[in-house]
Amino acid sequence: MRTRVVVTLFVVVGGLSLVTPSATAGEVGVDPTEGGDGIDTHVRDGDPGSATGGSTGGPGPGGGRGTRGPVLYQRIDVDLETEVDGSICAYLSFGTTESASQAAAARATAESLVAEHGLCFASPTLPEATTATPAATPAITSPPVEALWQERVTLSQPEPRITPGRAIVGLPTYLEIDGPDTGTWHFDELGFAIDITASSAYDIDWGDGAVDLDRPGPGGPYPTGQLTHTYVSSGRYDLTVSQRWTASWTAIGPDGAVTSGTISGELVTEGVLGAFPVQELQAVRRT
Repeated sequence: MRTRVVVTLFVVVGGLSLVTPSATAGEVGVDPTEGGDGIDTHVRDGDPGSATGGSTGGPGPGGGRGTRGPVLYQRIDVDLETEVDGSICAYLSFGTTESASQAAAARATAESLVAEHGLCFASPTLPEATTATPAATPAITSPPVEALWQERVTLSQPEPRITPGRAIVGLPTYLEIDGPDTGTWHFDELGFAIDITASSAYDIDWGDGAVDLDRPGPGGPYPTGQLTHTYVSSGRYDLTVSQRWTASWTAIGPDGAVTSGTISGELVTEGVLGAFPVQELQAVRRT
């Protein structure tokens, strides 16, 4: 003869969308799949986190949220079996359930049965009970300046131009770059008041193979501009200006402490003066 008692252990398995049926509170019935006088005992109190949902809006179909599956708890099935010497022992097997209160009540039943009858020789042992508690939120000890710099700061593109719209072979070409070359941004994030200040330098690809690196801006017109280049061949060239931005920051924390530093990563914006014409002057002799 074997008596089967279904009990539940209070151990979180995970937020899976798996629904495990249970009986109503205090229901005791005969399991038709078991031979003889096998008895199944189910415990359930319809708590809000169960598959049927509760008045407080649990994650099941009857709750208010319904956007994620219910938390599952490990269920222990205890089979009371008769050893060859006539003694009764408890054999454990495992499943899942959604009800935390069902799990807590069944934990006590499982411990009682194991304490009274002992485990069968080949049975798994009874796991230690654990409590599903939310993880503590870590304290924010530093301002999120790197994320703000990479994701929230908006930088303008450089706009290169050359007056009068063309260059002459053998003569200096004066480049002007429109657009700001510095910037300041303020953010209030995670209790910190954060100011980010950026400056920039320019890399200039003149389109004919010549490149000037780390040049200050913004240049200027003839004859006083600092960004110049002399083309040796006529044609049309794509002139590209890459503006490299670096930044520093200052933050006032929730406790009033002031911290500051330099942001490690640089950002790059780019402007292109496409198909810029370079022409040759030809002397015309008049007679």
